[in-house]
Order: sequence, then C-alpha cells, then structure tokens
Amino acid sequence: MTISRTQIQAWMVLSDSSHARLIRCSRTTAGHVHFDVVDKLELPSSEREHGRPCSLAGMTSHAFAAEHHTAEEDIRRFSKQLAQWIDKQIKTREIDFLTIFTPARALEALRTRIHHAHRGMIELRTENLFHLSDDALLRHEAIQKLITQSQHRNAPSAHQA
Repeated sequence: MTISRTQIQAWMVLSDSSHARLIRCSRTTAGHVHFDVVDKLELPSSEREHGRPCSLAGMTSHAFAAEHHTAEEDIRRFSKQLAQWIDKQIKTREIDFLTIFTPARALEALRTRIHHAHRGMIELRTENLFHLSDDALLRHEAIQKLITQSQHRNAPSAHQA
C-alpha cells in the first residue's frame, strides 16, 4: 500500500559528533506525519580512530589531554564535512528552510562553517536527537514545535489565496 503525502512539512538534519541524517517530514493525505531519511553522512571510522590511543589504561594526564584534543579535532573535522554536505543538500533538493539538531559541543564549529548564503534559511538547535526512533522523534517537544512552525511557514498567506 502506497502512502500518499500531500506536502513536505519540514526538512531537518539530526547529527551527533560523527553521523548525520537528512530527514524530510511530510504529512499524509490522512493527516499523519511521516519521516523519510533522504540521505546520511558518516565520518569514516579511519578518521574517527586517527591518533587515538589503543587503551585508556595507564593514560597519563598528558595523554588524556591529547585524547581530549583529538575529540575536538574530530568535531571540527566532522563539522566541516557536515557543512559541505548540508550546502549540497540545500542546493540539490531545493530546500528553503532547514532545522539542524546537533549536540552543544558541535554547534559552534558547525555555525562557523555554514555557507553565508544559507544562514538565513537554517536554524541551529542544540539537541542531540540523532539516536531517537521515528516514534520518539514524533513525540519530542522540539519536533512538535518544528512541525507547528513549518505548518505556519508553509501556509498560504492571505494575499496568495
């Protein structure tokens, strides 16, 4: 059975520090909200493991600081790839507004890398929703708010009717 969707309600990216999903949120003709994962991005495991110690056992404070530095580098590296991927998605899919949910530790690194031409069409939110199921996403307060805002943004204005 094919589900008929009347319109795209919202576009969102859910990311953690090494993965991202582009999700199209649409409403069926019956009025139900449906999520489609349109594309995914993942920092290759070889890049996530680069420079990491084999074991944390016996780690000195210097080695611990180096590990922390490596984690920050991973975030910067992934943020750069994510910003480029988002730029491509916006252009390819003709996305007019995109909400990005990302952990707080990655927000600033991503904010500085978003293409200036897209900054007015992107909302950055500091929430890590990447690992939530579709059902949990649909019930999440931030997603409910996003859907409501999108309905208002997509509603025809009085002068268009």
